[in-house]
Amino acid sequence: MIPEKQQRLVRPVSSSEIYGVAVTRTHIIVTGAAYAQAFFLNHSFDRLLERNEEHGNPLEKETLYVTYDRGSNEIFITTRRPSDVLVYSGDTLKPLRGWQIQRPDLRSNQAWSISCDHRGRIFVWSAWDDYNFDVYTRTGEHLRTVSHKCSDGIIPGHVVASPQHEDEVFVTDCGWESIKVFDVVTGQLVREIGKGKLGKTSALTLDRNGHILVVSSDAKIKVVNTTGELIDSFGEVGRTHELLSYPTNICADSTGLIYIVDRDSPQVSVWSY
Repeated sequence: MIPEKQQRLVRPVSSSEIYGVAVTRTHIIVTGAAYAQAFFLNHSFDRLLERNEEHGNPLEKETLYVTYDRGSNEIFITTRRPSDVLVYSGDTLKPLRGWQIQRPDLRSNQAWSISCDHRGRIFVWSAWDDYNFDVYTRTGEHLRTVSHKCSDGIIPGHVVASPQHEDEVFVTDCGWESIKVFDVVTGQLVREIGKGKLGKTSALTLDRNGHILVVSSDAKIKVVNTTGELIDSFGEVGRTHELLSYPTNICADSTGLIYIVDRDSPQVSVWSY
């Protein structure tokens, strides 16, 4: 069984492009070119996230991607100009702390996508110019850099933790149209899955069944298992609220709902099994 579109949309209060979505215990967080917005789970608008006194106002930056760490009940948001990670409470949505992305070997300290695992490790795709991703603690301590060597530098990668092996992560590679699996302790490539079957992959997430949901360049969502076998796909291309125009991100919650960011609409569509 594949997900079906629900007659529900999360519509940001700004018409700017949107990039990221994450679901906490109480809210849906949407990030985009000029804002970070919080919606209640019934999809009604709640608020814009507040100023982080140390690291600035998300309204004054370009917020990019967002992830939610259920273990600490914290929200992590990447921004650019300057490139920071902002951390908010999942309960109060108040700012807690943040850190600046800085690596001496980078020509451009550009944060991009962000995700986390159940051990509290934060994965940040940090630049356009080297196609690596970095591993941090929840407090911003840099643990290591993992070299991805992406074959196509057009789209920065997305990283999600493996549900089966605690030190493995899945990483998109749009050039090889595949997902690469890395060991984040050794930094080594473990295997590659789905090569040539997925289209140019731009984002991925895991659903509650352990399947990988991949956003591909044909505006479809591919459903694959952890060995790379293509199970199914869903979504149709178009510019009405019923279709997907330019999907850029995806996340799934513990109840089985799937949230898909449509950058150009802009809206977040909701799907369920």
